[in-house]
Amino acid sequence: MAEVSEEDGKLDLGEESLDEEHAAQVRLLESFEKGMLGGRSKDDLVIVLDRLVEFTNLHFMSEEMLMQQQAYPGLTGHVQEHDRLLEQVRKMQDSFNAGDQTMTAEELTTLRKWLIDHIKTKDRAFVLYLEKRQSQEV
Repeated sequence: MAEVSEEDGKLDLGEESLDEEHAAQVRLLESFEKGMLGGRSKDDLVIVLDRLVEFTNLHFMSEEMLMQQQAYPGLTGHVQEHDRLLEQVRKMQDSFNAGDQTMTAEELTTLRKWLIDHIKTKDRAFVLYLEKRQSQEV
């Protein structure tokens, strides 16, 4: 499992609600990773994975509503990326729930990298858009 690196730890975008939700996502992913590698029971891991999927879905809906309210021009592409991630995570969840516990560290690392990259690029672009709008309103 890859721990959150110093570079990954710099995920704060300066938008408190988004930052808190991103931190919660990363914590849930870390909990699942540690549980997988630490030999936690499947029942425990199912709960953590379910929470990760549910929270990610809620976070994406919240973020997308904020983007709509702010007339964010990158909304469509951002939603498409969210949809791809949710599809990937749900497939992982279905496979795990069906008894396939062969999820590799590589798959978890890929998921982590996608999430970190998304926050640092796509979500950062949205926050920069918000900041620009707010400065124009003053």
